[in-house]
Amino acid sequence: DVYVLANQVVIDGTVNGDVIVGAVSLEIAGKVAHNVRSVGGQVLVTGQIGNNFSTLAGNVQLLPSSTVARNLVITAGNVDLACQGAYDGVIVASNLRVSGMLKGFLKAYVGQLRITSKANIVGNVEYRSSAAAWIDPAARMEGTVIYHPSLVHGLVQGTWLQRLLVGSKVVTLLM
Repeated sequence: DVYVLANQVVIDGTVNGDVIVGAVSLEIAGKVAHNVRSVGGQVLVTGQIGNNFSTLAGNVQLLPSSTVARNLVITAGNVDLACQGAYDGVIVASNLRVSGMLKGFLKAYVGQLRITSKANIVGNVEYRSSAAAWIDPAARMEGTVIYHPSLVHGLVQGTWLQRLLVGSKVVTLLM
């Protein structure tokens, strides 16, 4: 097992156990046999994770060269999910882009969700957002897409508060 608290962490070798990291910048370019748990500003994964990946970060990128053998749990501002072979994913993010493969379901709580033509999702996609997802028609999705408007969206939709918010944006543009 590896436990690290540092400014910048790069794992480019093999870890035959778990990795637990707190870092401003984390890059996993090597192979981790078990779980990765991290807290950081920037998290980049280009290597292999043999079990689960959990992180709390500002930005998270799982590039196409990366693999996660089991599940993803991510809380971040921006998430780019292009990895191959993860099973289930639970993601809370302001912006989520999916262009990789998920062998199970995706459950997301997002500001914006984009599923690109390179995405391959075997299970259902269930998400809560203030806006409908942008899903490329060429994306391979075997399950169903379930959209739940956010609680705030449901409370504001069609009320005087929505008109006030829209009106204030128009006034700002005119000034």
